[in-house]
Amino acid sequence: MVNIEEIPEKSGVYIFKKSTAILYIGKAKNLKKRVSSYFKNSKKDIKTEYLIAKADKIEWIITNNEVEALILENNLIKKHKPKFNIRLVDDKTYPYIKININSEYPAVKVTRRKSEDGSLYFGPYTSAIKLKQVLNFINKNFNLRKCSDNKFGNRKKPCLNYQIKICSAPCCGKISPTDYANNIKRTIMFLEGKTSELIEEIKQKMAVASKNTEYEKAIYYRDLMKNIELLFEKQIMEKNDLYDKDLFYTEFYNNKHYFIVLKIKKGKVIHHDFFILKETAILNSAVTEEFLPKYYSLHQNIPDKIVVDEEINFALIKDFIFKKFSKKVEIIKPKTENDKNLLNFAKENISERLRLINLKNSVPELLKNKLKLKRIPARIDAFDISTFSGKSSVGTRVSFVNLMPEKKLYRKYNIKRIKENELNDFAMIEEIVERSCKEYVYSNEKPDIILIDGGKGQLNAAVKALKRYNFFDKIHIIAIAKNRDEKYDKIFVPNRKNPVNISKTPLLINFLMKIRDEVHRFSITFHRKKESEKIFTSQLTEINGIGEKKAQQLLLHFKSIENIEKAPLQELLNLPFLNKSTAQNVYNFFNN
Repeated sequence: MVNIEEIPEKSGVYIFKKSTAILYIGKAKNLKKRVSSYFKNSKKDIKTEYLIAKADKIEWIITNNEVEALILENNLIKKHKPKFNIRLVDDKTYPYIKININSEYPAVKVTRRKSEDGSLYFGPYTSAIKLKQVLNFINKNFNLRKCSDNKFGNRKKPCLNYQIKICSAPCCGKISPTDYANNIKRTIMFLEGKTSELIEEIKQKMAVASKNTEYEKAIYYRDLMKNIELLFEKQIMEKNDLYDKDLFYTEFYNNKHYFIVLKIKKGKVIHHDFFILKETAILNSAVTEEFLPKYYSLHQNIPDKIVVDEEINFALIKDFIFKKFSKKVEIIKPKTENDKNLLNFAKENISERLRLINLKNSVPELLKNKLKLKRIPARIDAFDISTFSGKSSVGTRVSFVNLMPEKKLYRKYNIKRIKENELNDFAMIEEIVERSCKEYVYSNEKPDIILIDGGKGQLNAAVKALKRYNFFDKIHIIAIAKNRDEKYDKIFVPNRKNPVNISKTPLLINFLMKIRDEVHRFSITFHRKKESEKIFTSQLTEINGIGEKKAQQLLLHFKSIENIEKAPLQELLNLPFLNKSTAQNVYNFFNN
């Protein structure tokens, strides 16, 4: 592969290759010493053994010092994305919260791309749940607009958000620019973690409003203050800690490194990131030392202090951060009582994550054992029917692959065989399952389990469809039905009178209920869209020259009634399916 004697005893970057493919990039203070350590007889992890066996070439690049080597290594990893390196997804993958402070009435938006446009960006948020919690809090408490710039500029009257008191309707002058700017200011303070200052300011505003007998405004401030206090009441807090810091903690479990990063501002944990590092080949080196440069290259939000519960080359990381970000940072091990409490908090969080991951990994095995399957299931398809006022129905299918929803396999079905007002749940389930069976035959791909939202009647109807296509012995089928008297739903299987008792395995029943809820949500969403299209179509057919077909063509082209209403006359005249007089009629209908 390479003659070790040829490698210089200088700092730099070494590259393991197979032919022209880069497998691993590492940095070293002494290239010769570092590379030779891979070929000593000491015990190595599985991935390192595999890397050495697979590589057929080692190249190196000399640098002036170890810090330059670390910067070069980081840049090369980002460019080439080698299989065996610690890899964090590029920052554009994670969402940020964006506030365009140059706008008179800024909105809070989510974006995956940071730009030098003068806007404020908060994040990135690696947890979708955390992002949703933050957005929900902002939406409910700061009364900012939710609409797009286009809708905001064209709106003539307040929307539903104003009526339910989650928007201040700046589009229609219901709030002054000054008051709206104050709401934006509070939102920014909240996102920056300045909750103590924010609460103090709100207290003063509440006192002034109460003194001026503006009781409705005082109540708003009181509720806002309570909501912020409730949100942060469980935070670990040290009032005398004035530094922003990040605390890193990692555990190795089941051949993977699990990292948690706590973001602490003025003694409060305001955010945390969680990472699972699957592909790593680290020899005689602390994983945290490899992880830190990648993390800060992704986040670029450097605190005053970094707390690490592991022996690493502190000076190297400090120099790397200073050279790359021009920021002096202190890197320490947890010494104070507060830092030790934060470390315990991190340990508890990561232990809980590992417990949930372990439980989740046991679901396929539970499915196999409880439902007496021949093999562990990989794909589950769930079916549901949604009916509106007993008159019209649609059907849907969702698919879960390896426990996760697979959106490209979701399907929507318009009921074809059964007329409206003659609807029959059993017959409709049979129809949509049969139509899916045709797809299974055509694609030569089928699920391991079919889940029907319903009871024994729906189950038997679906069984008919499976038997018609000779799938009954190849696909396991179950039905899940609401159980009003119990905490968990009932599970029915063919040729058995009573439901399967899986109440003692709540993880399994909760997973099946999750799939049922997803197909139910998908079904209702599809049905609402269909019904709204009918309403829109009937509204459009009031226009002279517009029948049902042209109404559908208009909706297909413009996507919504609102867009048709805003369409300029020339755009309507350019539509190939409208003549000149009909286009004029459509324009007049919405503009006169």
